[in-house]
Amino acid sequence: MTKKNFLITGTCGAGKTTLVKELKKRQLNNVIVYDFDDCGVPEGADAAWRKQATNNWLKTLKDSNNKGYHTILCGGSVPVEVLACPEYEESLNIHFGFIKVSDALVKKRLEERKWDEKLIQDNINWALYLERDIKVQANHFLLDSTVNTPKQVAESTLDYMFHHF
Repeated sequence: MTKKNFLITGTCGAGKTTLVKELKKRQLNNVIVYDFDDCGVPEGADAAWRKQATNNWLKTLKDSNNKGYHTILCGGSVPVEVLACPEYEESLNIHFGFIKVSDALVKKRLEERKWDEKLIQDNINWALYLERDIKVQANHFLLDSTVNTPKQVAESTLDYMFHHF
């Protein structure tokens, strides 16, 4: 059976880290769940850092697949950057997911983190870009953390993983 890799992204405050925690609570056979930030995020991380981290994560996905695991990676994956990485191969069987969240809820979550208005708006604009980039990918799916609980988002993720692809 071909192994599947799910790269789930979304804006800051969308619920990516919460999804990782929810998925890791489950007994998932042959599935490894990673948080993109597990590799550490340096101060001043930029697009160049994200591209290098993405390339390193692709190596990790290959290794996991070679050991017989499907993988879920939640975090700062940008499809156009993933596809441009030296480590990218079609055989990785990547499916791109996007966690949607209302602007009002992401604003509330980021205000709780003491973000200023400009950073919050930049983040909301980034989400629009990410969603467009996800939707043009052949293998994509959308999740919604505005109306769904973290448990429901995790269940939707697993449903897509095992029943739709």
